[in-house]
Amino acid sequence: MVPLIAGATAAWMVYQNLQHSGPAITIRFADGKGLQAGRTIMRYRGVRIGEVRAVRLTKDAQAVEVRAGLEKSAVNFAREGSKFWIVRADVAVGHDGGRALRFLLCCLRGLGYLVSWRILRACDFGAAQLRQRLFVVGSRASPVVIAERNVLNTSSKSPGPVSA
Repeated sequence: MVPLIAGATAAWMVYQNLQHSGPAITIRFADGKGLQAGRTIMRYRGVRIGEVRAVRLTKDAQAVEVRAGLEKSAVNFAREGSKFWIVRADVAVGHDGGRALRFLLCCLRGLGYLVSWRILRACDFGAAQLRQRLFVVGSRASPVVIAERNVLNTSSKSPGPVSA
């Protein structure tokens, strides 16, 4: 009896999946950084429209080929000429040897700002993630010290200065 119930449940799940599944598409990117099969969700205007199923190099190794499954409601995206892009929230300071950061700092200093910068982990400031963030602070009055952790003066009613 149990195998019969398990089989019926599996058949129902397959049927439900087929009801909501749309077409499979292939997308080419120059770089596939951050894409993971089974984990990267495709969104349009904040709504899930599909999921990355496979990521691999093209035969000539000059691009990345992404196989994705679209939701049934996103069938209109499965046409020639649709544009897709990868959104990356992380800032890679060293991806270009630091040239972009040096350029930004040089421009700000050229405008008369005293500039401080630091890479911090969000979890050190109360967020539930280990992701690193780049903080750049400029001031024309005095140098700014960016704290390594969220340090507040707890002896007064209002938060005191953040210390390093």
